Amino acid sequence: MPAEIQAPPNLFREALVRSGYFKLRTKLAAHGLEMPDADLYRPLFSPWDGEPSFEKDYRLVKDHTLCSRDRCYILKMTLRQALISQGDVFECGVFRGGTALLEAIAVDASSSRKVERRLHLFDSFPFVGLQVSKICWAHIDVDIYQSVRDCIQYIYPKLIPGGMMIFDDYGFPSCPGARRAVDAAFASLPEVPLCLPTGQCLLIKCAV
Repeated sequence: MPAEIQAPPNLFREALVRSGYFKLRTKLAAHGLEMPDADLYRPLFSPWDGEPSFEKDYRLVKDHTLCSRDRCYILKMTLRQALISQGDVFECGVFRGGTALLEAIAVDASSSRKVERRLHLFDSFPFVGLQVSKICWAHIDVDIYQSVRDCIQYIYPKLIPGGMMIFDDYGFPSCPGARRAVDAAFASLPEVPLCLPTGQCLLIKCAV
């Protein structure tokens, strides 16, 4: 079974959402204070489950990606942060192009569109003739050990301080090579890979 295929949704949780249980619980927990987006507390704030600006983008890409809602949300929000800085945007492992489209939307909507940058998309990565000096954000979705190591070897030296790498397959049990590659690559570097509850791993380039 491919690592990207998510477990079926929790039917009991969905029943609680539809019944209004979480909304009522949130209202009571707020002690009468107004709670914006109260319907998105399930029980914790979950903007990937219907926040309007994200939902608009997700509907455009959901039929073209195996990445779940929460993983797409992480991609969008970390990219928005990275786009404050200079540097190009990378995706390694394009598949149907859904997350690439999400990234293109974020780049196009960026307040720093006057900054000259490119969105580079790769399904195979020979590194030949590619002239890139700065990378501000990279999404690595290539599953296997050597492919992940090759991506890190090329991208990390060009990643700007504060730049981010998102490793999609880090936490999936069917892709142990992806995790081994990240852990091995950064064992002797100052950055600490942060495993996320989504199964992704976030790496932020240090300033030193």
